Amino acid sequence: MADPMKAGKKPRIAVFSGPTATIQNSEPLVTSNKARAKYGLSPRNQPDGTPLRFDVLRPQRLAAPVTVYVEQFSAHPLERDSAELYGPPDGYLDAAGAFHQKRTSPEDKPVYEVTLKPEDGLYPLPYMARQANGQPWEMDGTDKDVPAELCRVPFFPDGSRLFEEIDRLGISEDGVGCLLSGKAEFDFYRALPSGGYAKGRSAGERTDMGSGEIAPEIRGTDFFPYRPPYLRRCLLSEILRNGRMAPSAMTEIATSLIRWIISVREFGLMSRETIASAPWLSWTNRFSPRATCKKPTRVRVGTLLRAVMAALSAGSAIPARRSSRSKQSSGIRTTRW
Repeated sequence: MADPMKAGKKPRIAVFSGPTATIQNSEPLVTSNKARAKYGLSPRNQPDGTPLRFDVLRPQRLAAPVTVYVEQFSAHPLERDSAELYGPPDGYLDAAGAFHQKRTSPEDKPVYEVTLKPEDGLYPLPYMARQANGQPWEMDGTDKDVPAELCRVPFFPDGSRLFEEIDRLGISEDGVGCLLSGKAEFDFYRALPSGGYAKGRSAGERTDMGSGEIAPEIRGTDFFPYRPPYLRRCLLSEILRNGRMAPSAMTEIATSLIRWIISVREFGLMSRETIASAPWLSWTNRFSPRATCKKPTRVRVGTLLRAVMAALSAGSAIPARRSSRSKQSSGIRTTRW
């Protein structure tokens, strides 16, 4: 099998979002202590009441360029031991914080001068947002057990933001980034996403494969978040069993599945031994190509695709899979969707 990377062509992988795509959630956006100090709010402490050592930094976008000064030899505690191997700093900061190209006193701090720009991409920064009433965010909702209209959706609307964060913040063993875009190109599909656009989006703002504006979407109809748990509306199995997906969406899913499986096999993300030992391949609700040993979620890919395509050609919903405790009359290991 030809290696697309050696041939100089990146493989293209389709990534679609479903209602149980746990990997596409994000931790609650909690107001930072830096914001609390700025607005006179009580700080967020440890469970034992002691102050938090650090604020969590969340990937965010700059609105304008900003110049920052980075202390030399602060990237690693042993950098200074090899100081003779380094070039000079860009300048020095004096005790008052003023920048000078040359040292003015022994107490001056050597620094690098860096201009950060919005087009650079995401930067880890303190989360400064507050609720409309001025109180800090402590969880997804404005308070515990509040109705859906008072909860923020923690799930990404498609996989593009997740992949962007991995590309921007992930570090390879060689010390560089772009771990995903350096190896493949990705198309993002919103088949049955966990996150949706309650206020819609313009065509130019779309990050998924599609055209035209996205109309305002409805929780439980167009997208299916399951955090907070008490607001969860339905499962993928119920959606498919009740035929709630339009034929065009079902066709899109089938195409995405086929493209994903073919692309993954060509890309070589799975071991050659795993591919050679077909017909078993991994199938998880995260559609992770690496999770080839998770027995409870494996199915025969060929059988699955035949079932999908048969359902499409018949114009019916994809049948829900049986419980793993049921008898294996068809030879498929069956678990819940």
